[in-house]
Amino acid sequence: MVGFCCRRLQLLLPSSEVDKPQEQDGSFTVSILINLCGLSSKLALSVSNRVHIDNREGPDSVLKLLKDHGFDDTYIAQLVKKCPKALLVNADKTLLPKLEFFSSIGLSGSGIAQVICCNPTVLQRNVDRNLRPCYDIIESLLLPDIKLDVFFKHYRNVTVKLVSNISRNVSVVRELKVSESTVSANVVRSFCTFP
Repeated sequence: MVGFCCRRLQLLLPSSEVDKPQEQDGSFTVSILINLCGLSSKLALSVSNRVHIDNREGPDSVLKLLKDHGFDDTYIAQLVKKCPKALLVNADKTLLPKLEFFSSIGLSGSGIAQVICCNPTVLQRNVDRNLRPCYDIIESLLLPDIKLDVFFKHYRNVTVKLVSNISRNVSVVRELKVSESTVSANVVRSFCTFP
């Protein structure tokens, strides 16, 4: 009965009045994407289909934190284009630990920005359960040809289990006296098979 009454009310009101709340929501999101994130109007309209921003506080705190950690306007626009929902994360509880982790392993501000822009899925990873254990295992392999920023930029589906398996394989191959350059090349290749 309620649905029927609402439908009748929609028929009585001009369509522009019925659509007005949705239009305001969409235009607010688009304006945030243009004014705060530096997207073009066309791109902001396209990206707004993938994110809904209710207020400015969340995006403001995320953007401030990103800028404080070396993200310039270009990196911010790249990140928002690839992963607009990054604007909705809790800056202090979700984003800050990842930024601090990358700083702690020696990445600079622009290095952190490059990693996150190339691979925004790292924002979905837990520092203590995934990022740090993967880093520790890769670091323990002592492979000279593997740069950790490159590792985090390009390997989206890396898990602790996968890295542990690769570590065990490296140990076996080293026991067989395979050259370090061959070991490094095969480790890189093994990660590339998990895009």
